Amino acid sequence: MEELMERARNRNASGVLDVIYDMIAAGLSPGPRSFHGLVVAHSLNGDHEGAMQSLRRELSAGLRPLHETFLSLIRLFASKGQATRGLEILAAMEKLNYDIRQAWLVLVEGLVKKNYLEDANKVFLKGAKGGLKATDELYDLMIEEDCKVGDHSNALEIAYEMEAAGRMATTFHFNCLLSVQATCGIPEIAFATFENMEYGGEDYMKPDTETYNWVIQAYTRAESYDR
Repeated sequence: MEELMERARNRNASGVLDVIYDMIAAGLSPGPRSFHGLVVAHSLNGDHEGAMQSLRRELSAGLRPLHETFLSLIRLFASKGQATRGLEILAAMEKLNYDIRQAWLVLVEGLVKKNYLEDANKVFLKGAKGGLKATDELYDLMIEEDCKVGDHSNALEIAYEMEAAGRMATTFHFNCLLSVQATCGIPEIAFATFENMEYGGEDYMKPDTETYNWVIQAYTRAESYDR
């Protein structure tokens, strides 16, 4: 088994297969750990077809794939921006009664890191609306990245999902939204956000220097639009 995993880590898929065939020749039945090695080898090579073929082969043998096997596939599909395939893996995990939260987090984070932000938003919101709770870091990352590209709609929706999951928006989140509102040419929107922060009554959402800068920019830019 150690030899099999060593070959898997070295991305040697054909070497892993050789070990599996040797096991079968010796009268042994390869189990989930053996197929995990095969999926890992293909995944590390970026060969999604080979990885999926290995998974199908394992399932057709009547085996239950390991949780980590699915995670390897999730990482692979995230790195390639294949959100739909990633969602299919999550669905397969659910059918086998696996907890999919960790795999969902890995898929979303992987898509963001590879700049597939639109897909990341879809996967994130599908999961969040289905009852999955993100980490604080992922909520922050999604809101910040959406705001960087001017996607106020998704950033706001994710902020609502975050609050519905029990974590209230802070000065950081409001400032992210303000960074987009400051460029839209309607300063009243930014001012309404500022008032919400100022009079919301909670210390964690009070305006700071960055807040004032965004509100000033909103009015300055609006004046330049009017000229």
